[in-house]
Amino acid sequence: MRLKTDLEYVGERDSFLETLLAGKKILHLGACDAPYTREKIASNTWLHGLISEKSEVLGVDFDEGSVKMCHEMGFENVIARDIFDLAASDVSPYEYILFSETIEHISDPGEFLVRLAGLMDDSQKLIVTTPNAHFWRNSINGV
Repeated sequence: MRLKTDLEYVGERDSFLETLLAGKKILHLGACDAPYTREKIASNTWLHGLISEKSEVLGVDFDEGSVKMCHEMGFENVIARDIFDLAASDVSPYEYILFSETIEHISDPGEFLVRLAGLMDDSQKLIVTTPNAHFWRNSINGV
């Protein structure tokens, strides 16, 4: 039995999200994926870019340098903002809130999710993905 690589799993996740979110209005939190943004945009593996092809999406990221780089590379649908400063009016236009591979960087993810849930209405859906902490490379990276 051959085990899948992490890139194969990421590709499956991204493909699933592209299909699920096609034609939807999406708020993508932590969209830049720094420090890998430039490399992923160039190789067409950047999740924000992939979902932008088929959906109406706004990316939010606190990293102003990465947001600027996204703009320089043709992605104007990303803004620099601290996700803790979001208000209900920022969230309300979107059907889906995508929080992919970002929650592990939040100091108090529970508090953040409670705060975000308070901004959402019953019709909105939150998608959270996170790296597998038990994958060998993630274990090494965490050391």
